[in-house]
Order: sequence, then structure tokens, then C-alpha cells
Amino acid sequence: MRRNPSLWAIWIAGGVGSVFVLHNLAGLTWHALGYVALPNSETTRNFTPLAAPQNRDTIAPLLAWAPFGHRVEAAGPSAVQATLDLKSLKLLAVRVAQGAAPSTATISVDGGPATIFQVGDLVSQGMRLEHVAQRGVVLGVGGRFAELGFASTSPSGGASIQTAGESAAQAPRQETITPAPAAAEIIDAYRQRVMSDPEGLVRQFSLEPSAQGYVVGSNPPAALLAAGLKPGDRVTRVNGASVGNISSDSRLFETVIASGRARVEIDRDGRAIILTFPLH
Repeated sequence: MRRNPSLWAIWIAGGVGSVFVLHNLAGLTWHALGYVALPNSETTRNFTPLAAPQNRDTIAPLLAWAPFGHRVEAAGPSAVQATLDLKSLKLLAVRVAQGAAPSTATISVDGGPATIFQVGDLVSQGMRLEHVAQRGVVLGVGGRFAELGFASTSPSGGASIQTAGESAAQAPRQETITPAPAAAEIIDAYRQRVMSDPEGLVRQFSLEPSAQGYVVGSNPPAALLAAGLKPGDRVTRVNGASVGNISSDSRLFETVIASGRARVEIDRDGRAIILTFPLH
């Protein structure tokens, strides 16, 4: 069969046109996907990295100017000597325990009522009671220790303290410590508390008032434990008078103080126990 030459020309032209169209469509597709072909110019072929600038802009002048002030670094552990302000604390009494009972200290904070602390308790401003002795107590602050004596402070109103590398028992004894204050001073502190906040005082001693007396709570303070009371004990009478009502018991306080002793009757699981405490 003889083919028509014009038909061949059409086929050839159509094939070349198709290739041209497909080539351009492929470029358009790559461009739509974000790829751009750059010309391979002499500038591109001969490109060399620029050298790093020697005088780059910095914020050093701004930091040196310090419009908001300079940063102050806190003193590190290397600062061995420091001063601890003890003006707000007044040591009223200590009890150096024998055996397993915890030692306690009675301290007034910021002129407030007397509070009984045991070793490990937080006293004030991060200060903990670390050690109790007959002549005074040792308070710990951030790994350092300070001694607080009876009604005596250093001339500067502070106390010498030491780092944790030194033993609390070896705290410097730079103050003359007077004997323990009279019982009247402690009684007066509690008298003020009874007059101003009797409910708070009862809560402080972990006592729950009831018609049958005061029940000792599950976490009593060291003062009650040292006196011989235990959780679950019920204080039924004091100097022969029934107790359990906070209002009437506040008036009983003065009567007990005037007698010079406190005779406390306790019911412990049905067993009667009597504790007697001298008040003068």
C-alpha cells in the first residue's frame, strides 16, 4: 500500500509538538511544587563564600549601659561568716529530754505568745530548731547554725553563725546566757493567749473539746508527749473541776495558777491516770 507523504508530515509535526508541550507542562508542574530552575551563570559557578564580618553588631554596649540595673549574684556557700537577726525571737524555757522523748524549747516569736517547739520544728523565717541544751538552743538556717540564749542578744542584735561543715554542737558561744526565766513569765504568756484566743490555744495542743473532757488528737505537740499524755487520752478534770467547755475552762485558768499546781485527771482506755505539775 502506498502511503500519503502529507500524512507522515502530520504525524511527525504532531509528535514534535507533543514532546514540546509535555516538556513545558513538566516544567510547570515542578514550578507548582515549589522547585525553580536557576540559570547556571558564571556568577553561580564561580561563587565563593563571603568571609565572616570582623565587626558584627552586638548588644554589648546595651548590656554595659544596663538601663534596668546590673544583675547581682547571691553570695555562694563560700561565705562562711554571716549575721542572723534574732531580735524577733525570745527563748523562754528549754526541756532537755532524757531517753526517747524529744527535747523542746519554748520560744516567743515577734512578741507573740509562747510556743513550744521540738527539735526539727520550723521556728521562724526558715529557721529550724536543731539542738536544745540547758544553756540555750541552736537554730539552723540554710546549712548554717546560730545559738539563741535566754534573754540575751549580741550588741549588734545578731548572732554568729557557721556553715554546715561545722557541727551544730560546736556553734560559737559568744554570748553570756542567763538562767532560765521564772515560771511567771511563761505563765503570763499563756494567760495572754487564753484571754485573746482560747480556741486557738486548744487547737495548738491538738485537743478536741467534748462534754466528757478534752481528747488528745492523733498528732499532739511535744509538750503534751513530754508531760506524759498520749493520743486518745481524755483529760476529764483539772484540780477537781470538770473540763471540756472552752469558755468556762478559760476562767478556770486563773484558779489553777493561783493554787500553784495543776492536778490533771486522764482517762486512758478506761484507766484513770493522775498527773501533777508544779506551777511555781
